[in-house]
Amino acid sequence: MKVIISTVLCIMIAIIAIPYSQLRSMPLESLIICASNEGGIRIPAKVCEIYLHSGRNIQEDIVNLNQNDGLTFILHGKNAIKYDIAQFYIDNGLDINSLSKTTNLTPLYDAVLLNDIENMSFLLENNASLSIPSYRKHPTAIDYAEALQKNDNIDRMDIIRLLKSKQK
Repeated sequence: MKVIISTVLCIMIAIIAIPYSQLRSMPLESLIICASNEGGIRIPAKVCEIYLHSGRNIQEDIVNLNQNDGLTFILHGKNAIKYDIAQFYIDNGLDINSLSKTTNLTPLYDAVLLNDIENMSFLLENNASLSIPSYRKHPTAIDYAEALQKNDNIDRMDIIRLLKSKQK
């Protein structure tokens, strides 16, 4: 009987320890993907989400995000949980207006480029700046959206209306 209890206990410890070990060595971006239940990571999304919120040095993660792709990376997720993850980091000091190192755009400009009204709404609700001059030719997100509207076959009028409604 003691052998059975010991074996079951060892198995339970292994079941907990192996994912924890994997989580500790996982890059932040992979952990965000895992928490979003994307990317085929075999650790349950809820486990990754809990670890993301309580098992890491959040301030180090924020510095890392601000120096790389930040909120843009998070908002490129496909699942709605991306907004919970983004809100968690914004609430803990992530700069909503930081430039992505990959695109050299703020998350707001990125939402304009992708014509993503849902991301745009989320960013505006969290007071994203309309006037950060990511592009010298387009000093505001409205200028950028209007330029894209003229030169692209994608209809961005909903984005433009939303931006103009927040400008007032």
